[in-house]
Amino acid sequence: NHFSGGNFTLSDGVVECLLEDPTLDIAESIDLEWALGELREGRVAAVLHFPADYTAGRILLLADSTGSPAFDKIVDLLGLTDAPKGATLYADRANTQVYAAVSRAIGGAFLSELRESNATGGMVEFFEEVAVYGEDAEFIDFFAPGIMVIATTMITIILTIISFVRERNMGTLARLFSSPMTAGELVAGYALGFGIISACQSLELLGVGLIFFQIQISGSIILSLALIFALAFGVLGLGILLSTLAKNEFQAVQFVPLVLIPSIVLSGVFWPVEAMPPAFRDIPAFIPMTHAVNGLRSVMVRGWTLRQVAPELIILCAFAAGTLGLSVLVMGRKARAL
Repeated sequence: NHFSGGNFTLSDGVVECLLEDPTLDIAESIDLEWALGELREGRVAAVLHFPADYTAGRILLLADSTGSPAFDKIVDLLGLTDAPKGATLYADRANTQVYAAVSRAIGGAFLSELRESNATGGMVEFFEEVAVYGEDAEFIDFFAPGIMVIATTMITIILTIISFVRERNMGTLARLFSSPMTAGELVAGYALGFGIISACQSLELLGVGLIFFQIQISGSIILSLALIFALAFGVLGLGILLSTLAKNEFQAVQFVPLVLIPSIVLSGVFWPVEAMPPAFRDIPAFIPMTHAVNGLRSVMVRGWTLRQVAPELIILCAFAAGTLGLSVLVMGRKARAL
């Protein structure tokens, strides 16, 4: 995203190149603080700012680099009292793939503008990068949260579906339903048991990432685990619901790829949602794994707090409450049918 500090002749070429780039969604504003606020809240990927003396500074740099004898006169004519400032790119580097695409597009726009203006002066002095998030982030830092979410989802749903189908076929559930235990207590017991398993696997994944891959955890580990637990409980409820549709363990396993593969492909684990075809970009918002990945990346790489990831956590908790609530209703009906 591009936000300019005003209307400047030499920046128009850069802006025009960016507007022609289909990779970017461009917006303009004269309010730098508002733009940086949008960047800090994760609503934009980058902010490109041109200072008030950008044009004057470019002219001065070109005169200096070519050894123009009229250099001093140019300085007086431009009325420069301080060293001219160049353009500044404020970027969110937490999402390494998006940052690479944005940085490449903006760099190409500057090069194109230099060629069109026949400029030979150095561009480095007039293009500074400032990392708002993820200054030292690498691809593994971006990728690790997605792997944690995939592992949590896959293990939880497989264990849940197979366990319920096996215990139903062995008659264990029928014996439990004949006891004073309610359907809510049964689901709560399973949720507690698999919650402990999810906690152990999450801690193991975090440990492996920290020790062997040196991944970044800029935010709270507890908040990271809370996001994983909320997803795990939601997947647990989904697994219970799917187990009611399977007659045996073989059929139960077949449900796993039907749920897992679309979620992985569309949730932004391997590539940004922004890179998907426009027709598919609204779908990830309805996939719980998307919110888990976004929340976990924001905490681990950006260092966001509970206030900033509250929307993702609320959605995951609502998903968990919905699936577990439906599981209680389904189990209650099965208990009454026995």
